[in-house]
Amino acid sequence: MRFSFETLGNATLAFREDGRPVLATDPWLTGTCYFGSWGLDRLLTADELALVQASEYIWISHGHPDHFHIPSLDLLRRDQKTLLPDHYSSDIKTFLERRSLPAEVMPCRTWKQLPPGIRILCLDNENQDAILLIDAGDSLVLDLNDSPLCGERRFIRGLVKRFDKARTYVAALCSNDADMFNLVDASGRRVIDPPEQRKPGMVWALARIAESLGVGSYVSSASQHIYLRTDATWANPYRVGWADVPAFVILALTLPFSSSSGVTGGSVAAHIRV
Repeated sequence: MRFSFETLGNATLAFREDGRPVLATDPWLTGTCYFGSWGLDRLLTADELALVQASEYIWISHGHPDHFHIPSLDLLRRDQKTLLPDHYSSDIKTFLERRSLPAEVMPCRTWKQLPPGIRILCLDNENQDAILLIDAGDSLVLDLNDSPLCGERRFIRGLVKRFDKARTYVAALCSNDADMFNLVDASGRRVIDPPEQRKPGMVWALARIAESLGVGSYVSSASQHIYLRTDATWANPYRVGWADVPAFVILALTLPFSSSSGVTGGSVAAHIRV
């Protein structure tokens, strides 16, 4: 039995079993979000869109529109099974069911069996985000998307230790390139450090997370978007690209990064065999 996964769009991981689509996460498949401010770095191909639409299961991590993208949900089949974290409110579940999308809430830290040989576990947290762990026989994928770690580190690391490090992957945000630092002075002049000063710290923080979890490889997630609106384009130079990663990560630790992912754009496929 052969499993594989690849990245699509902004924060979507798509998993296959023997070539058959099984699971896709956080589908943002078309259009923009945040009132036209964010766009996909690379538009999905027809085959990639079909891959998500053919997946038996859809997992949604949280309610931000680059993860819970309503125009993309409208492109899904009505018989696809949607899986949700056990967040404080049932608003997302209620919303989906009103649109005739069946939704199931996953209890925290409880494995759910999908096809034979693959199972998933959801960790919801106090930030109203969630992490998905995908156990595919001899390999483990951690989908952190853009969730912070809120006390789950020890639990996750304990699971990672059960696997060959070379067959463990973490998919995570590679930078906070526009988050809470659009600062200006009284005259309207932007007063933040230039990109070349901020980017090393972004990459080091990512490397420390990966190192603390004990994983063998990193895959970019929740980072493959660009800023479109005129009041947001200032943030584009702060996006971490592939060239930035090897330039800075070697100062923090040695960690395999897939150059084919483009980090901010493109797609990466990791093949898992059991």
